[in-house]
Amino acid sequence: MEGHYWASDAVMRLKSSGLVRGDEDGTFRPDRPLTRAEAVVMINALLGVEPNVHAGPLWPDVPSDHWAMAIFRPYMGEGVNINV
Repeated sequence: MEGHYWASDAVMRLKSSGLVRGDEDGTFRPDRPLTRAEAVVMINALLGVEPNVHAGPLWPDVPSDHWAMAIFRPYMGEGVNINV
């Protein structure tokens, strides 16, 4: 994300707070649609929910080796509907 982006200050504050991390290479693409995995990662960070590496798959379209699977697992079997 370039420094002249209209929300760069807000994104950098969110990054420094640990709420967002950016893509795997550390970059931010704020005009790209937010994925379900990214939304859950941010919600977990906000709520202080820790990853659970021992639960099974939650959605048929999310493979068990998905980068955010451990982030989704705390919600599995808890009656939480995060189908977005």
